[in-house]
Amino acid sequence: MRKRRFGQVLLLVFVASLFALGTISAQPGPANPMLASLPGGGWYTAFQVQNISDQDGTLSLLALRVQGDSDESYQNSYPFRAKRLLTYNPGLPPNFEAGGNRIGFQPELPDGFIGSVALSADVPIVAVTNLANYPLGSVGIAGGHASAQYQGISGDDADTEIRFPLVKRNFYGNTTTFYIQAAGSDANVTIRYNMADGNEVTEGPVFVAANRMVVFTPPDSVKCASGGSNKCLGAATVTADAPVAGVYVEHPEAANPAQFALSTRGFTTADLGTTLFAPITKNDFYGGTTGLSVQNAGDAATDITVVFTVARVQPGSDAAQAGVSPGQQYTETIQNVQPGSAAVFTPYRGTFGNMPKGVFASAKVTSTGGQPLVAIVNEIHPVEGQQVYAAFSESRASRKVAAPLVKEAFHGAGTGIAVQNTGDNPTDVTIYYTDIGGTTYTLGPVTLPAGQGTSFYQVSNPARGFPWVGTPLPKGSLTAVIIESSAEPIVAVIQERDEDPNDSNGQLDSMNYEGFPIE
Repeated sequence: MRKRRFGQVLLLVFVASLFALGTISAQPGPANPMLASLPGGGWYTAFQVQNISDQDGTLSLLALRVQGDSDESYQNSYPFRAKRLLTYNPGLPPNFEAGGNRIGFQPELPDGFIGSVALSADVPIVAVTNLANYPLGSVGIAGGHASAQYQGISGDDADTEIRFPLVKRNFYGNTTTFYIQAAGSDANVTIRYNMADGNEVTEGPVFVAANRMVVFTPPDSVKCASGGSNKCLGAATVTADAPVAGVYVEHPEAANPAQFALSTRGFTTADLGTTLFAPITKNDFYGGTTGLSVQNAGDAATDITVVFTVARVQPGSDAAQAGVSPGQQYTETIQNVQPGSAAVFTPYRGTFGNMPKGVFASAKVTSTGGQPLVAIVNEIHPVEGQQVYAAFSESRASRKVAAPLVKEAFHGAGTGIAVQNTGDNPTDVTIYYTDIGGTTYTLGPVTLPAGQGTSFYQVSNPARGFPWVGTPLPKGSLTAVIIESSAEPIVAVIQERDEDPNDSNGQLDSMNYEGFPIE
């Protein structure tokens, strides 16, 4: 198990990985012809920061304009209480409140500011970033529906090689864009696309000044005219002569306004592993179905095997009628996956181990010949939209996980936490929810068998039977969360969705981010 280090400085990015974009009130037109805008307008970002310590501290924010050659900057500092959450939201007034508690923070940025943000604190912190175009206060665009979440990335996680297991260029109307940032020093950056039809295309090297970012969209040579084919589906690898960081965003090839966005960070050397874990895999489970794209990050061909362990079964589904029960396993192997290429496991391709419809499962992915892997999981739901998250290597599993943003029917949005036991023995999982007023609510312990996962959703509903220590978490809570395991390492994915389509949040698509391993 790789122990995570969280110090006094956290660097975030907007669809890049060292910083987080402060505000986008309208999508800018790129000066560099290699840069690519997200489709339509109205894009902006917000982020939530969690103090994961038991000590009060101070959070400092530095906003830097990145457009053109301006050295313009803005900064401020904020008291940061132990275990609490602070939110930057460009569409709401500075220092806005929720439930009578001040949770908002932001410098007074000028209208139309486009730039990056660095956060630092005298206590350990983690953060999650939201990318969206739906109307919220003074930002967004009428008819916008897109929303996505991704982890803030520390400078320690920058690397000279970043891998993206999924590339699309008009694959059934979807395209992926890659945002790469030079992490503290100048870098020459190259991206290589390995497409499923065997085509390999390289772009670069492109010079990127320190802390600036370059945007890559797969070129026309891997574009599909319409529909999907192996030509416009593949994987990508970024290399540089100095540390860089990156984020990928999947979006419509063309739309105005865009109705969805998916995002997660790129994989570095620390993410590589011969064994990976995916806490959420589904085959038509209450309408949700996932695809798992696994990239061979090694230097030789490998066979990739996925073992799906059933966590829940939908009543009345094909799986229920077949007598499927939690703990049952299904296995699929794709052979001879070449270096840099990806294997796709999905019911739509018949590569889901014959797992019947109606199953929510956790997955374990392994390779042969000691070849390292990385993987991305996509989920599609006909009503709730699309989500994506990064699978976890064994080194990213830990006995304590942080989640900076968890909502319990908060303004119509609800958050589910999917936790998987990655160990070889049962373990007890306890979840600590700390609301914006500083009150902590304790759920658990809940026992997870080896390799198995479970989900914690609508936990305030007594009918769902979650075991609380004392008072349950009230409906309408906005919280920061710590998840602890008694014995074995765990991983977690946090998924937000609308609970009331008639609420003001009913226009949002659902979104995921990965929990932060902290011990």
